[in-house]
Amino acid sequence: MDIKKAIVDGVSMEVVTQEEYTRRKSFDDAEILKNTCIQHNDTLFPVMSVPVRGRLAPYAVSHTGFTRYYNKDNNEKYKAKDNVIDFSNIESNKELIEKQNELRNAEITILTAANSETYTPVYYDEDSPALTLVKKCLEAKKVPLENYKGRFDSNCDFNNTIRLVTSEKNHSISIQKIKTIGEKFDINFKLSAEDQPNSPNPMGTRFEKEI
Repeated sequence: MDIKKAIVDGVSMEVVTQEEYTRRKSFDDAEILKNTCIQHNDTLFPVMSVPVRGRLAPYAVSHTGFTRYYNKDNNEKYKAKDNVIDFSNIESNKELIEKQNELRNAEITILTAANSETYTPVYYDEDSPALTLVKKCLEAKKVPLENYKGRFDSNCDFNNTIRLVTSEKNHSISIQKIKTIGEKFDINFKLSAEDQPNSPNPMGTRFEKEI
């Protein structure tokens, strides 16, 4: 069985043929198609639901019965021969680990690229302690937040999340959003609780839980 993967648009994707994509689509299950791209004429095409205005990089739109390919700038980053990692016919755990590391290193190259301005937050007096902490964590990573866009389910999801740490009108953040940022940006956030000084009913211990 062919198992091929590549980092496309910052996401680890399974690489399949047009025929295999069509077969999977016939099951009418979005999870089967998630993080899947099509290799067509030695180019990797992430699949979009509708045409993307202004996008120059390759992508495909899958319709019932046919797929339309868009490729305006012939970007080398989408060339299959340079980016696909073949997991087919692996014969040992050592070889599997080497392939996994190769894929991980390809993702790290994207996440650490200095291709735009690094995130520099603005701190406001009104910011909650939780939001201030999240801003400090993202600032300390010293990378453009855009590098992580591919890890989010959609551009809308990314934009809504990042707006929480960039908008001058927002000064708070929910536990769920802290968890999301932690997962996408490789940060372990924790909640802790302990007695205040001279508590009349002390817990007698400190509790800590990962978010």
